[in-house]
Amino acid sequence: MDHSLWDLIRELVREYEQLPALRYRTAGTVFSVSYKELWRDLKAGARRAAALPESRIGIWGNSSYSWLVAAYACLLAGKHVILFDSSIGDEDFRRLAAYAGVQAVAAGGELAGEAETLFPDMPVYVFEEFGKAGEIAGRCGEEEGCLPPGGPEQDIIIFTSGTSAGSKGVVIPAGTLAGHLRMFRSALPGNPKETYFSPIPFFHIFGFLMVIEVLNRGGIFCISSGGRELKTDLWAYEADNVTLVPSMIKFVLETSGFPPQTRVVITGGSACPKEYQEILREKGITLYAMYGMSEVIGLAAISEAGGELLRYRPVDGIQVSISNEGEVLLTLPYHFKEYYGKEEETRRVLCGDTVMTGDMGTLDETGFLRITGRLGELIVLRNGEKLNAADTDTELSSLPGIAEAAVFGYGGYPVLAVTPGDGFDEGRFQEALERYNRGRPLDRKLVRVWNRDNPLPRTSTGKIKRNQLAEEYGRL
Repeated sequence: MDHSLWDLIRELVREYEQLPALRYRTAGTVFSVSYKELWRDLKAGARRAAALPESRIGIWGNSSYSWLVAAYACLLAGKHVILFDSSIGDEDFRRLAAYAGVQAVAAGGELAGEAETLFPDMPVYVFEEFGKAGEIAGRCGEEEGCLPPGGPEQDIIIFTSGTSAGSKGVVIPAGTLAGHLRMFRSALPGNPKETYFSPIPFFHIFGFLMVIEVLNRGGIFCISSGGRELKTDLWAYEADNVTLVPSMIKFVLETSGFPPQTRVVITGGSACPKEYQEILREKGITLYAMYGMSEVIGLAAISEAGGELLRYRPVDGIQVSISNEGEVLLTLPYHFKEYYGKEEETRRVLCGDTVMTGDMGTLDETGFLRITGRLGELIVLRNGEKLNAADTDTELSSLPGIAEAAVFGYGGYPVLAVTPGDGFDEGRFQEALERYNRGRPLDRKLVRVWNRDNPLPRTSTGKIKRNQLAEEYGRL
């Protein structure tokens, strides 16, 4: 059954009209936007977007209220919307824009000039243009003139994690997004009408979806002011529910701590160390871990309150199975349509309503899922055996004096990349590494060690970019 995103948002406005929907912070002041005001601005933005001659609009900028209005307005107006990492390199940006067939760019004011330089032959629009006529839209009721302008709703393209020139564009039709939201209205942890804060960028699937998922339950979503403002945002918003990757949890615990109003922390992307789990538990904060991916429109399974963090309960409506090779398969009615322009890659991942995740896992007798690794994290050694990099990372991170550690494959050998921490002692580290290697087969011994001065490269959700490590190592 087809669903309309426009109709879904209109229904939410009717139900929660006067309640606050969004909060954002500017110059130290927290502003609130009601569902009615958001609807007003979206209608104004959709009219503006419908008047654009271009059909494929790239969205480029930092997370903000104007970002949301511009992106959703273009989608509601029948445009194809393509989301770009606000920090993407110039060449990668040009290549991805060409790959996705972008015809115009809508940018945050701070990036509009740069976008004009990068794309001199392409129209560039500013986010703020889409909501300026809000007072006009506010006078509009439900008569004919207020119906969504333009053609039928199209789709949104979100690039796979670690946006680069080699990323694939995940195509999600607007109707599929609306159907997903209707079906999974109760999947998110926390209670209806509560406050949520997430600094995950809007260009990422979980950042983009978290907003509409919160609104879908009558909640209040607090917009991040940027990574450097994490502590200030956290205490200014005093949100009931906070979504952070493990590295952010570590930063908060080591600096400001969580405000007393926070009772739920949602994490994902990589394993959260047990010591952080214990600290949160002592503070009365319930920690959840999410599992999902762009191809299944975000959240697919989540841990239980107070249960083992990496043991996931599938969201109602999603069937989980394990292939003969140990790969996790997810079958559900709402999923991505295709990888844009990549038919062969799409066929390898999507079969009917079943998405082949690329993750390895097991199901226990109660139907709970445990992720044991990633096919992409399997390092093929020179003897043909495979080494699970994620499992090895967890073991090596406990070595003395190490801030971060990750294993990647290079030339059929495992290479250990380490970032020394405070109190690093080379002698103690070598002794610990010798103990680790003792008794292991030759091909699994870690004899190639790369001491890095910089943090390990990660995606916006905390996953290690092993391909980038291999590329950097090869240039040494």
